[in-house]
Amino acid sequence: MILLVIILSLHFSGSRFKTAFLWTISGILTGLLSPTLSIVVFLIPSIILVFPVSPLSYLYGFVATIIIIILTEMGIYEFPSLNLPSNNFYLSAILPMILIAYSLATEKLNIVKKRQTSVLIMLFLFSFPFLGNYEVEGLLLLSLIGIRLISSFPNYDILEVKEGKMVA
Repeated sequence: MILLVIILSLHFSGSRFKTAFLWTISGILTGLLSPTLSIVVFLIPSIILVFPVSPLSYLYGFVATIIIIILTEMGIYEFPSLNLPSNNFYLSAILPMILIAYSLATEKLNIVKKRQTSVLIMLFLFSFPFLGNYEVEGLLLLSLIGIRLISSFPNYDILEVKEGKMVA
């Protein structure tokens, strides 16, 4: 989860060199943390597909992939095997799925504009066939997606109506 927080907070500003350096560090962290949770490998295509195609996103993917390949060759990392979640997972996922469905019905395409949430959705979709061994992490990821979607709704308690329009 710490890795997800770091990666989803990537709003590096400053010089191009500093930004490239921080993306490289993020790629290294992704690669090094991959043995602790095998589905981290799916973070790489999720970020590349959601964030704008740029040399920096490819740099991140390249660095993380190289480290994962090195760890695989050393026998430290093993790609997750196909293993669908059990029925208990689906029962536990009912509430987060209701939150996500409600958000999708309410916000419609505005979700696409929220890149961090889109990365989480892509990460869940890519990792779903492998969640049998990582059901708790999958539920945590689903809950995080639901909370991010619901928390983005406007807070009507702090809005006031002026001339028939709601303003902050």
